[in-house]
Amino acid sequence: MDVNPIETQKFSSMMAASGIDDDLSSKIGASKAQFLLKSVGQAVHSVGSAFFTSMTDVISYVQDEGDLLGMLVMRKMSLRRGRREGEKGEDSPSGTSYPSVRTVYDFRIDLGLCIIRIQERRDMSGAALEGVTGEKVIPSNENARITKDEEVYLMESINKSITQMGISLIFCLILLCLHDLTASGFTGTYGVNYGKIANNLPAPESVVTLLKANNIKNVRIYDADPGVLRAFNRTGIEIIVGLGNEYLKDIAANQYRAMDWIKENVEPFLPGTKIVGIAVGNEVLGSSGDRDLWEALVFAVGNVYVALDRLRLTGIIQVSSPHSEAVFAASFPPSAGAFKEELIPYMKPLLQFFWEVGSPFYINAYPFLAYMSDPEHIDIRYALFKKNPGAYDAKTKLHYHNMFDAQIDAAHFALERLGFGKMEVIVSETGWASKGDPNEAGATVENARTYNYNLRKKLLKKKGTPHRPNTVVKAYVFALFNENLKPGPTSERNFGLFKPDGSIAYDIGFTGLVPSSAPSSMFSFKVIYC
Repeated sequence: MDVNPIETQKFSSMMAASGIDDDLSSKIGASKAQFLLKSVGQAVHSVGSAFFTSMTDVISYVQDEGDLLGMLVMRKMSLRRGRREGEKGEDSPSGTSYPSVRTVYDFRIDLGLCIIRIQERRDMSGAALEGVTGEKVIPSNENARITKDEEVYLMESINKSITQMGISLIFCLILLCLHDLTASGFTGTYGVNYGKIANNLPAPESVVTLLKANNIKNVRIYDADPGVLRAFNRTGIEIIVGLGNEYLKDIAANQYRAMDWIKENVEPFLPGTKIVGIAVGNEVLGSSGDRDLWEALVFAVGNVYVALDRLRLTGIIQVSSPHSEAVFAASFPPSAGAFKEELIPYMKPLLQFFWEVGSPFYINAYPFLAYMSDPEHIDIRYALFKKNPGAYDAKTKLHYHNMFDAQIDAAHFALERLGFGKMEVIVSETGWASKGDPNEAGATVENARTYNYNLRKKLLKKKGTPHRPNTVVKAYVFALFNENLKPGPTSERNFGLFKPDGSIAYDIGFTGLVPSSAPSSMFSFKVIYC
């Protein structure tokens, strides 16, 4: 096998950066680890070289297979023709320096790995590599003989490392091809989530009337219901549509499936309906142990963005993915905010991509859920924005008067730890249940009214948090209606600001479609602009 020692060294460096060499050394000894990594590096080099030995091969691959990666490289080569060979791109906030097109082209190993991950989706095992190179990945060597268990461990480790390298590299290459990067998905500070898991809700046309009567200009839905999108035509209301978790693996594996989905569910309603965002999945990372789904999220986001880019829609439609509090290993005090270690290999490339395309970090923040989980130790006044002693963060010397601000700042600190301290944080869901089961502490009409009134008042002031005082807080309230078919505890069906008949669930200054018997609020708003 003709091995380029420089490129083999590049592979070894990437492996070292992932920590796999240290891990292997601790498991099977330093000498065996070095020999095995060198051998695998040679094999992977051959895979890369086999795909991209010349420019002619790239062109042929694009024409014959419609390959995403080849298309991106070719497009950027065209856009940046004339750049000096070896010129570096700008540094990202996390310190990553993106290479020029020529450098990317020269990194045949990286390109080959990405092709395998995107186009073939083949398992990076010894057998798969052997099938491409015609040689054993782990050649026999009397001085470095390994046991069967050691070989299994090695291949599992290599597989994991290459998977993560593939995730990072595909985003690196997609980022080389972006142009319209500044779509904005939020006007003002206040929005609502319009869920429809119910059989007794008003028609979408009536929902539009309700929203306009209350000057609500931002809406999120969890699908791309054509009836809703038609009803929102020419209303000026900005809407984020949802691409459900059930589609992620399919769209991650097939870029053309992403294009089909957008052409069917988004493009036909433009420009009349003001679709400003696509939420790819909901609460994917950390909410389950399905690592295949975690990986699919990363690739699905990239494919959706590339499809929007090809349709010249990235200037008006933002790509995002909301997360739950389950992504955090710690969130109190806020300065301790950190993502779970197991999620970082998936979260970091996702954040890098969102940073480059100008998307914010969306978090579902629920003081209600935090209080309900520990009512003995959490002051309900702190959760409801009421006057209370508050919480002090000794590290930052910041004082928090409500849990909502603390949860947002915990996200800021977690982002800072990964190098994304300047990324905007938007609350994609927050709310308080007006009714619950006996074990759901705090789920009352009075508490729901207090929380949602105080939240609305806070958002309308257009202020920030203690850690980010100059960054205006924005949030979508969950939810517009009580949804009678939602599974789970009673609280899940009672987060609505409005009842299914269009009347208010409680009075926080909104107007319903019909009169309501809900208790009046002692509060009032003179002018409401959401």
